[in-house]
Amino acid sequence: MAVAITTNGVLFNRLKAEECLPYLSWIRFSVDAGDPEVYASVHRTKQEDLERVVLNIKNSSEIKKKNGFNVDIGVQALLIPHTIDHIISLAEKVREAGADNLQVKPYSQHPNSKNSFSLKRDFTGLEKELKTLETDDFRIFFRKNTIKRILTGAAYDRCHGLPFFALITAAGYVVPCNIFYERSDYFYGNLYKETFHDIWTGSRRKKVLKEMAEQNMNECRPGCRLDPINRYLHRLKHPEQGDVFI
Repeated sequence: MAVAITTNGVLFNRLKAEECLPYLSWIRFSVDAGDPEVYASVHRTKQEDLERVVLNIKNSSEIKKKNGFNVDIGVQALLIPHTIDHIISLAEKVREAGADNLQVKPYSQHPNSKNSFSLKRDFTGLEKELKTLETDDFRIFFRKNTIKRILTGAAYDRCHGLPFFALITAAGYVVPCNIFYERSDYFYGNLYKETFHDIWTGSRRKKVLKEMAEQNMNECRPGCRLDPINRYLHRLKHPEQGDVFI
């Protein structure tokens, strides 16, 4: 089983890295800008935390190489208007710190978010500039296909991927996806009270899935994690002319 961590990285010091890295398949440091002031503004933290995070990435890389650990040390950055002009400097910083890769992801509006950003622009120039920073030991993944999917919108009318997916909160609740973190009426159950098997096969989950199948997809998050699965399964359920040709 793959075990992984996504973290803002501020508290992931050398001691924690030495304790965790031997058991991880990958770790992602969420860092949205290479400028301390912009970083502090976006992450709602202190400017000096950016330096701490970069140091923690460097320490993690050194520990990985010293011990030969098979763990991918990555950084992910979110494209929002505040950060677009500071992604290049971030890439340079984390490359120098020894990260294996940088993933640049588009913003998509969460139904419960107070923010609303528009990113309808051409990112070709940014992608090309980022690619010039790649080396044999440092890759950059620019999620342009995700950007296209967000801009084109969903062609499906229901979430076909829910039967294959679930999230578990820190309090032990098993929930369908991240737009239902605070909706107890959509919780499947709690791992402190039932086994995962009983929750997954239970009547409560079947009831929630039935209710969700009848909901309007407009309430969902554009380009969510299940979007590629939904597009694939929708195409299987609604084949176009020629899809069955060998």
